[in-house]
Amino acid sequence: KLEHFSKNKTLQNDWTEMKARNKKALIDWAKTNLDLHLSADMLFDAIVLPVQHSPHNLILIFYLLQRYLFIKELPSYGRKSIIPRAIIIGDSPQKETDYSQKIRSVLINIVEMINADEDLLTHLRIVYIPDFTYEHTKMLIPAADIFENIPSPREN
Repeated sequence: KLEHFSKNKTLQNDWTEMKARNKKALIDWAKTNLDLHLSADMLFDAIVLPVQHSPHNLILIFYLLQRYLFIKELPSYGRKSIIPRAIIIGDSPQKETDYSQKIRSVLINIVEMINADEDLLTHLRIVYIPDFTYEHTKMLIPAADIFENIPSPREN
């Protein structure tokens, strides 16, 4: 049912312009609020999850490290084939436990390490939003190229 839209140039142009405006708004927000410089050419990969006692948090940490080390080990000519990526993490804190505080601390340290690496400025940036709210959602979803919302596990 969507196939007939694939040839609609007006729709494609409108979509591209809308995406560019929303990415620019997020880029401006990150620069103003986090002093973090992003590029509209980056793939915006948004992940929203509560940092708590959950395997999702460890998977996210390993993903960030794997992505960082993969790009870091590539020679400069190999990096040209990598799509630049901004990983945007929205943390919506739930119940604070010792475990969630430790996981959050590890996550923040990894984010700071990656963002401080000037060798990867144009290849990988991490945007960490600690108190993710509905207002952030309204800005993030229209700007994201990939959006993952990982719900909190229910307690029995």
